[in-house]
Amino acid sequence: MWIAFFLIPAFLSGCSDKKPVYIISSSSQLQLPFKASEFFGFFDKNELNIQLDSVPTGDSLVRFLNFSKYTVVITDQETAKKIEKLSSKWQQICTVALKKNKNSPINNGKYILLMKDSLLKKQKEAMKVIEGWNYGVDLLKDPAVVKLLSAEGSSYRFLYCGK
Repeated sequence: MWIAFFLIPAFLSGCSDKKPVYIISSSSQLQLPFKASEFFGFFDKNELNIQLDSVPTGDSLVRFLNFSKYTVVITDQETAKKIEKLSSKWQQICTVALKKNKNSPINNGKYILLMKDSLLKKQKEAMKVIEGWNYGVDLLKDPAVVKLLSAEGSSYRFLYCGK
């Protein structure tokens, strides 16, 4: 009896009616701003659960998008155009990264953040995703944070979304 008294509230507090925001990218390094924000508690504080996945190539990313759970994509410009062409449910939001060649960015190596219309309808959540990205970009200005989150460093220059 006493066990049920303690287990029921613990079980109920662990349940949430909020579905996670599933984010997929064509490289785990492209997720560093989200990982930084998550590590420093931004998403917990804003009651947003994010789930990060990555795939090795743009073609496999397009195949993974057939699963309806993904609502945010970060990929190269060419794959972003392909995704938009295949489905009108996806919209380009902003350029979020440039590929670096040693210490200078490569102009044609642009990476785009896309959102699915189902997330865009939830404006509060969509804005928290973008704010989380921007917060992570700020955090990554500290080289110690980059080393903490990624042993190999970053081969991308991250940009603010919407600023």
